[in-house]
Amino acid sequence: MKKQIKTLHIQTSIPHHPTDAQSLRARLIEHAIITFLIQLRPQYPKLFYDVKAIEVLNRILGKNNGNLTDDKEEQIDHITALLYETYPDLIYFHNHAPDGSRQEIAYPLIHYRSKRGKAEIYAFADAIPIVEQWLAKADYQSWMSYGQVKDKKEESQQISILKTPKYYRLMDWLALNTDNYQRWLKNVLLKDRVTILEEALTGHLRRLAQAFIKQDDWSQIKAELIMITKTKEVKAYHHNDLAFNILFRANVDLPTSLAIGRSVSLGYGTQSLTRWQGEEKQIITHIQSELATASRV
Repeated sequence: MKKQIKTLHIQTSIPHHPTDAQSLRARLIEHAIITFLIQLRPQYPKLFYDVKAIEVLNRILGKNNGNLTDDKEEQIDHITALLYETYPDLIYFHNHAPDGSRQEIAYPLIHYRSKRGKAEIYAFADAIPIVEQWLAKADYQSWMSYGQVKDKKEESQQISILKTPKYYRLMDWLALNTDNYQRWLKNVLLKDRVTILEEALTGHLRRLAQAFIKQDDWSQIKAELIMITKTKEVKAYHHNDLAFNILFRANVDLPTSLAIGRSVSLGYGTQSLTRWQGEEKQIITHIQSELATASRV
């Protein structure tokens, strides 16, 4: 079974480094929410009277607004409900409901990344229209608008199960959830750790595929590790994680825009096909060539 996935890729002139990914994501989410609040205000002047945008933003993001009257709290609740009734796809920016509860979103549809020191945004499938709306409505003079967009491209790419596996390199892959991290610590032998990583990678690929084609049985997908090229500690969402650079193969055709693993919305887990696709001649030379050109940014 094959499936076309629509992707919107936006390159900006905004300086950005991967270590600031969480901060940039937060700023862009706040910018998007406030942009849509500004659109609502003229239509409901009484409802918005004496309510600051930051107070609504804090409610949505679960931050403390301090001591507010019951009437003010109710006013903010009404504005928040109205905002998400008018723009329900706002949820794709931050993946939680207006009351702060997490949503069952199998795969984040908006990613915030970095390339050559500049911020990039990827939107997929159902999230594309709300991103287009946001940029169209944003103040052209603000720090994020079409004024900072250097290139914008929309394309369709295919995801499908294959008979013959393809070979990929995967950068800054956050592989381990809490349970797998404990298994990783308890198992010191490389062969056992490879098993943990292959199980995690297979699971990540299956969940990614199911997010876009729910009616298909993706249990056929299997990933195999070829080489761990780098391991390092990173900080994602206020806690430390292990990030892996690896070469792997899997019987799935992946769009290059899709990332794999945990915290993909922050730019982790980007992947691409390797130039070496399993040819038997000069394997070591091919792998060394891939490692020499591997870069997340």
